[in-house]
Amino acid sequence: MAIRSKFRAETERASIKSVNHFTDRVFYMEQFRKAFEANLYDVHNILVYYGVGGIGKSSLKKEIQKYIKENHSGAITESIDLDLSVYRQEETALYYLRKNLKDKYKISFPTFDIAYAVYWQKTHPNTSLTKENLTLFDDSSIVVSLVSTLGSIPLVGLLPGLSKAIYKSSKVLKEWWTKRGQKELYNLPELEAKDILLRLPVYFASDLKEHIRKNNSQCILLIDTYDALWENIKTEENYFLVDEWVRELVSELPEPLWIFFGREKLRWSELNSEWEQYIKQHLIGGLSEIDSKRLLSSYNIYNEDIRNIIVKASEGVPHYIDLAVDQYYQIKNNHNREPEEKDFAKTQQEVLTRFLRYLDKNEIETLKVLSIARRWDSEIFSLLIDKFNTGYPITALKSFTRFSFVKHDEDNNSYSIHKLMNEGLHSLINENIKTKIHKYLFDYYNNELNAIDVKNVTFKTYTSFIEAFYHGKNILTTEELTDWFYKKMSVFSEAAKWKELIPLTEEIVYITEKSFGNKSLEYANALEKICLLYNIIGQYAKSEKLLIEALNIFRQKKLDNTPKVIIILRELAFILSESAKFEEAIKLYKKSGEILEKNDMKVSPGYADILGNIGKILGSTGRFKEAIKLNEEALDIRRICYGENHTSIAMSMNSLGILYYLLNDFDKALDFYDKALNICKSALGEEHPLYASIINNKAIIFSQRKQNDIALSLFDKVAEIKKNIYGDQHPNYGEILGNLGVTNYFIGNYEKALFYLEKEKEIELKYFGTKHWKYIFTTRDIAAVYYRLKQYDKCLSVCFEIDENSIKEHNKDVYSELLFLKIISYKETGKYEKALPLCDSYIELPDELIKKNITDYDADILNEIIFIYEKQGLSIKAEKLRERFSIKALT
Repeated sequence: MAIRSKFRAETERASIKSVNHFTDRVFYMEQFRKAFEANLYDVHNILVYYGVGGIGKSSLKKEIQKYIKENHSGAITESIDLDLSVYRQEETALYYLRKNLKDKYKISFPTFDIAYAVYWQKTHPNTSLTKENLTLFDDSSIVVSLVSTLGSIPLVGLLPGLSKAIYKSSKVLKEWWTKRGQKELYNLPELEAKDILLRLPVYFASDLKEHIRKNNSQCILLIDTYDALWENIKTEENYFLVDEWVRELVSELPEPLWIFFGREKLRWSELNSEWEQYIKQHLIGGLSEIDSKRLLSSYNIYNEDIRNIIVKASEGVPHYIDLAVDQYYQIKNNHNREPEEKDFAKTQQEVLTRFLRYLDKNEIETLKVLSIARRWDSEIFSLLIDKFNTGYPITALKSFTRFSFVKHDEDNNSYSIHKLMNEGLHSLINENIKTKIHKYLFDYYNNELNAIDVKNVTFKTYTSFIEAFYHGKNILTTEELTDWFYKKMSVFSEAAKWKELIPLTEEIVYITEKSFGNKSLEYANALEKICLLYNIIGQYAKSEKLLIEALNIFRQKKLDNTPKVIIILRELAFILSESAKFEEAIKLYKKSGEILEKNDMKVSPGYADILGNIGKILGSTGRFKEAIKLNEEALDIRRICYGENHTSIAMSMNSLGILYYLLNDFDKALDFYDKALNICKSALGEEHPLYASIINNKAIIFSQRKQNDIALSLFDKVAEIKKNIYGDQHPNYGEILGNLGVTNYFIGNYEKALFYLEKEKEIELKYFGTKHWKYIFTTRDIAAVYYRLKQYDKCLSVCFEIDENSIKEHNKDVYSELLFLKIISYKETGKYEKALPLCDSYIELPDELIKKNITDYDADILNEIIFIYEKQGLSIKAEKLRERFSIKALT
């Protein structure tokens, strides 16, 4: 007998796998054919095939695609598999579909391409989209033509530039621009990146819709592994937000037949019952006996006894049939004999055992070890084989792809094992060995985290954090896990990865509750940690509820006077102050101070911090002398605790400097700043955040004194320090960009001001969302720039990005300014009727706010309102306003 290669089975099995082995499930294919034949352009048509993993959804998808190719070769068809995590982001998924449809069917996407290019440019502000990096688009794209004409994608002057590029291009593009392009993209340059992202499905749909209708085409779009969108979502709270972009796409594009594959039904009708009439959902069950045998015949397995036992053991689940087929060829090719009935399992539980019997020991042990890793790449593959001495060649990773249950993620070049197979392998591993593998992988990923600092936290390091967390859950006690997690999370928090930390911290809350109960101190500590994150991103309502729950736990344990209670009270006070409930916030700060007093800790850093917190509120509400007194007390305490040259002393002096600045005592403020800087320089060096903050405060004073060259020079220095510390996407860096923007605004460099403020806004949107006061203030500043530029439509557009109701009570200054900007912009564009209700709201404001806006914007808003009233025939209102403010009638 000829000697056979150990891996010959790989090539023979692969050749059989390359042949289509779908067993025709008549009902499901018939439902597809009916839907396809009945498809109408104006009526949504959605098919859903759902069922457990391994049941055959992917095979059904392939058979549908095969049927289309053989019977409707002219139809447009494309699919996307959301099991690949990169395609779960809407911009990536839509770009992937656009590229494939363009390559296969020569479909043009001019609207989408322009929108995508502008979106890309706005999310990569430091990298221009030029001829050198146009790999995103093919040569026929309108984007290539635009860049060739203008040199880049201009965010200012986009539409004129686009018109110029189209004038030089094809007749088709000219027709597109005239018919719908300029109409669909009219406000694109003014849109924020987030708003463009929301509209990408609409732009995509518009282009594809036109092609389908113009060419009277049939179209089928398939989305596989739809449930993967919710892979890391543990709660129902945001369930329908996850696939909102898909619903938007389908809503805008009724022309194709849409086919979804997943483990669950589509739940869209829970949001809108109208979806129900357009969606046909079909549960895929196990294969029938006839279909199972037909599938085995397609693999050239004809022995009736063997087929009977495989069919019975698999219960019609294709995954188990596939595993039995792998086993059949393993015996036939590696063991050089014909398989027999006794070789095969009689139940699903035995299928794995029997399959493994015909692998060699090295392969079995390697599979078992890899199943613990969840996902692995070539490095982890080699390390695990070497560490656990499985005997498998470390260079033979590719040979594992011969098995039907091993999946390759090409985007990340990683591998994973089918869930059912993974679970089966886990059950075969000795618990002691399993623990050792988890420990090894925990140490591997944890070591990758040891070298990180605030500047180099990347997606890769975050992935390592997630994997370390997963393996840590399997080997560490809850106390050890939480201790490890709390230490590691601090770097990610400093790097402003708050949103990334939240799901893991929420899981810590769940684990501690499960381990210790919801009345335990461990659970209360976990609540305090998650609330710190909620507060940072402005989720105050959620935070307040949980902080009160944590506070009650400490009180029930008779621990009212502990440091943790002080922290909770301070966080609750912070929430109140952010909601402009200043007096209530001060009461809570004082309460936390009383706890320290009871513990004879009035002369302590914590007590000094509380005095500083109260002083900050007093300063922000104009009670400067009281604020200064408290900060001086805090400074005295810190001197007793730390001496003269501690960073806490610098912090106190910085706070006092801010207060004297607010009192317009600039010389005294600068004196405190300089003292603080000297301490920082010796204690921390010139690359520390506190040093940068104090330089920033000095720059603000020079800006106020109109010494703008000095101010800008200092702001640039701060920007450099903060960029080195945090990177260019951190809120602390965004803050200094805002200061550069405001300074340029005051010296009349409006275009430059706009550049800095827009960048600040993008960062704040990413980290805080649209409800946070920082985002609101920056948006207000951008509106003010457009007002100065006399671009009133843009000014209005930006103003309306701010939720008026969220600021009406808590930020009256901003509210009054927005009213002012809207009124002037409407007046200057002749839209008096729209300005009218705003005028009524404005004159209800306190007199000091009205007069402040007149000073700040060099505009007589009252006469403007009188003018609008008179234009609208409301002379009595105009006269009353004149009397109230003693305004003489204009002649």
